[in-house]
Amino acid sequence: MRGAAPIVFATYPLLAGVNYADTIFNLVFFISVSSVVLQGSALPMVARWLHVSVPGKIKRNFPLDIELKRTLNLSLLN
Repeated sequence: MRGAAPIVFATYPLLAGVNYADTIFNLVFFISVSSVVLQGSALPMVARWLHVSVPGKIKRNFPLDIELKRTLNLSLLN
């Protein structure tokens, strides 16, 4: 959701028919997506560098993770 607002705001000139609105939209879209990808991929590395990352064995399992890991023996009854 990080880049959603600028992208939505960049559609307003497109709808209004402003000159070069497609260039503005493409530029905002590219900057938003590249920013999210760059920050998202660098975050684990920076966390390890700052010694604030959580080791894998300490990470908490969420109920959905536990439910998906279980093998379910179910049968369908008519």
